[in-house]
Amino acid sequence: MSLTLPLARAQAKKDKLFGKAVTFTTSLEYRIGLVGFGVCYLIAQFIQSSPRLELLAIPVLVVALIFLILAFYPMSMAKRFGDITLSGEEIRINPSLKASGIEKQHIPVAGVKELSLYTAYKFRWFSSLFVIQAEGVTEDESSFTFAIVINSRKQEQEYLEILDNWYRQSMQLREYDQTGQRIFKLNHGFNYEDIQGIKEEYGINW
Repeated sequence: MSLTLPLARAQAKKDKLFGKAVTFTTSLEYRIGLVGFGVCYLIAQFIQSSPRLELLAIPVLVVALIFLILAFYPMSMAKRFGDITLSGEEIRINPSLKASGIEKQHIPVAGVKELSLYTAYKFRWFSSLFVIQAEGVTEDESSFTFAIVINSRKQEQEYLEILDNWYRQSMQLREYDQTGQRIFKLNHGFNYEDIQGIKEEYGINW
């Protein structure tokens, strides 16, 4: 099977708070949101000290909530710059004309030496939204990077099937969550026995 997903622009840099992790905290929205929330907090403190301004408290709280939501929804990281097709045989990157700096690539899965997948953003409730950045090396030591957006439960399930295929091909594949912790098929919380079972079933190193 193959899966075509929106291609995003890889952030390329690691978050300083979490070391090797690539997280949504590198996004512009996160920085603007936190600054805006901080400003609203300072204004609220000033309002508390001045009874004549109490009527402004509710509007300030509403604006603070908007900034907080903005901080945790990295729209810029999910912006579409083309498409990427994933399958058990290949990774095909097809950037749009406006995607300057992103090269069109065709990478055979059999030629991938190692691949790291960083979950930069994750939202899973009534639907799914993931922003995942990939950094890999081919057998000829060429490096490549890309980012994908998963925006439905159906796409998430199909993506997991692709990952399962890659793992069973003994690809040197490693997944990380937003804090840099190892995960497996987008999930964590595995105990020692779970990890040993995964290693035995897929023939991989943890």
